[in-house]
Amino acid sequence: MKIYDLLVIGGGFSSVSFLSEFIKNGFEGSIALLEAGRQLGGRCSLKTSRRSNLWDIHHGSPNFNIQKNTSNTVLNDFIKDLVINELIVLDDSFHFELDRDFKMLSVSNNEFYIGDIYRALVSMSDLLAKKIKLIDPLGNIDTFFSTLVTDLEFINDKWILYTKSGEVFETKFLILSSNLILHKRSKQIFSVDNIPMEIVARKTRSKHISTLIKEVNKQNYIKRKNYILYTNKSYNFKALKSLKDIHFTFQKEAEREIGIERIVFNKQKNNNISIVL
Repeated sequence: MKIYDLLVIGGGFSSVSFLSEFIKNGFEGSIALLEAGRQLGGRCSLKTSRRSNLWDIHHGSPNFNIQKNTSNTVLNDFIKDLVINELIVLDDSFHFELDRDFKMLSVSNNEFYIGDIYRALVSMSDLLAKKIKLIDPLGNIDTFFSTLVTDLEFINDKWILYTKSGEVFETKFLILSSNLILHKRSKQIFSVDNIPMEIVARKTRSKHISTLIKEVNKQNYIKRKNYILYTNKSYNFKALKSLKDIHFTFQKEAEREIGIERIVFNKQKNNNISIVL
């Protein structure tokens, strides 16, 4: 059994953001970060093709945006820190929005392309890995990849977590940046009758956990698939001299009819392109 003071489930943007603030505010206990994927990034991770290490594919969200100027100093400082450390830049990708007839619109209303739009200098996975090094230069945070938590208990003021691969973790404090073990979709994914955290709520009679489960389950779960297309080796993107991407999004009505949220043409190091739907 691996024992920690703090354990974070999920290796995406929110968990790294949380750890950055938590450590900055003086936490000095032992920390573990568990991620079900093969690297940091969560739903916006980078995937290196098994075919060739020349293909680095931005699988999932290739950028993020801040829709409004905000007085949230924590958020502002976090973004400023990423810019200063050259981890993110304003996104200079090309973006086009299409209607149901595939005609380009002069103005985009897509919620992910409003306000200040940023992209990672290299990739979201690289951004988060470098951010971890900035907040933890001595490497005291233990990271575990391909580690999926499927069950948990709360015994004697400690959380005991069980993973699909048979590992067991103990921690005093637990942070969830993934809602999987709180959400009813876990029953389908794990082939179980109860939401994992629901069992803890019953045993401990915790009204707080029960309320949390209720609120989380107001969120709809929409199953998404990413399709990756590789261009022929003889094809390259001569029109673009830098590693800019091209994003196509659709009006809401068109998105519902077509069933595609966006198409991203991603220029590769070998000048070929990958296409992610």
